Amino acid sequence: MSNHKSLLYWLLILMMIEIFMVRRVHGGCIEEERKALIEIKASINSYSSAADGLLLTWVDGGGTGCCDWEWVKCNTTTGHITELSLRNLRDEVFGADYYSKKEIWPLNVSIFLHFKELKSLDLSNNHLDNG
Repeated sequence: MSNHKSLLYWLLILMMIEIFMVRRVHGGCIEEERKALIEIKASINSYSSAADGLLLTWVDGGGTGCCDWEWVKCNTTTGHITELSLRNLRDEVFGADYYSKKEIWPLNVSIFLHFKELKSLDLSNNHLDNG
């Protein structure tokens, strides 16, 4: 019976540790990843003033977790971002002037190192280089 109580005791401790680890998830999102998304949005906004209407759900301190933001998908257990789809932002920013604009989005791709469980990243059609 003593072994049974000891096992229950350790299971309770492990469960409490798990709860405390999940608590670091801020609003359904890992804080480090939420900050990285805000940095990506700032990068897009610096790319063009026409980008102000993009990523409206990506609000710093807006009360919603970043897992609820547009173009973001998360692991519901860990809170880590697993998918990020930012394709065709150039078309969204410039609309009909898409092909006449020569600006290159100055995206610091090292920002994606913050996403520990990212499995899918779509940055297609964003004019990230001169090609």
